[in-house]
This record gives sequence, C-alpha cells and structure tokens, in this order.
Amino acid sequence: MYRIARELDEAGFAVVAYLPDDGRTFAAFSIGLSSYGHPELVVTADCEESARCFLLHLIEQVLRRGKAFREGITSTPFFPSLEVVDITDPLAGLRIYDELLDAEDLRVFGVRPKHALDSAPADSTSVR
Repeated sequence: MYRIARELDEAGFAVVAYLPDDGRTFAAFSIGLSSYGHPELVVTADCEESARCFLLHLIEQVLRRGKAFREGITSTPFFPSLEVVDITDPLAGLRIYDELLDAEDLRVFGVRPKHALDSAPADSTSVR
C-alpha cells in the first residue's frame, strides 16, 4: 500500500500486477486514471513484465497523447489491433471484476491485444 501511495503521489497513477488463480497469465491494473476522467485499465499477458509494460504503454497513450479508450477495437502506435471490453458489466468480466474491484462502482476497461503478447515495446516504460 505504501508503494502504491508513493506512485500515486509521484506519478499520478500506480500499476499493480498479480498472477490470477489460473496461474497461466499475469494481470496488471491501473489505479488513478479515474482522477484524470478515464476508466481504470486491466490487461493480461504471459509474464508480469509484459503485463506491466503493456499497461504502462496504454497509460502513456491516455496521459500523454490524450487517447480515450472505448469499448470495441482500437489501436496504438505499437499495437495495431486491441480489443477493449467494458468489464464493469458483470457478465463481461465477472471474475476480474470481483477480484480487483471488490464491487466498487468504477468504470473499468479490460484491454488485450488481438494477437498473443509475447513482449512489450522497449520504450513503453517511459511514462512518468
């Protein structure tokens, strides 16, 4: 909690990654994007570093480039095809919603690349 609070103070957002119960893919989620008027983001990838880098890339798109992710298919400079799903609808993302949000009434988007994410772009950690 102290690390998250420090990240929120220093950067205005925080990134938390964890290994869900299935043990196959890592998930990472943002904290603090809602203070910028954007839904929080949740991503999945094959390893923790990829999940973090992928999410940092998306956060950079929101904070530095003014990208507003909406449900549907979209793209970023590194990912030509991303599927964005509103997971606040319990039927669309019940498991993630329950684990991450504890039934808080937040608008959250789950984003995943249309193709397998093996590694994230090298400069995606440039968000500050």
